[in-house]
Amino acid sequence: MSERVCPHCKRPYPRQFTVHGPLRQRVVDALAGIAEGLTIERLVDLVYADAPNGGPMTAAASVGVALRKASRELEAQGHRIIVSSRGRGAVYRLVATAPPERKTESAFEVRLRSRG
Repeated sequence: MSERVCPHCKRPYPRQFTVHGPLRQRVVDALAGIAEGLTIERLVDLVYADAPNGGPMTAAASVGVALRKASRELEAQGHRIIVSSRGRGAVYRLVATAPPERKTESAFEVRLRSRG
């Protein structure tokens, strides 16, 4: 399968990831589109851009929780969210990881399954 490329800038479109919940999905979509990563402040601005008041007072905490939960969900898709440092100015990035290992059946389990 070939990679989809933007006809204007010739850069590949970001891969589509699926996570539960609209907040987590907006966080993942924002990170998927920016390879260099984003600070929590920039993520809050992007995630709550359509909110008339800029989002709730606890927006940074909500996005932080969404980052941790989305990262756990993305592991099954071969990706995770990493943070470059802690505290103010920390940059969050979406990175590829090794695909999860599939459990292989032992010879005994194969024979057992074949017997029905």
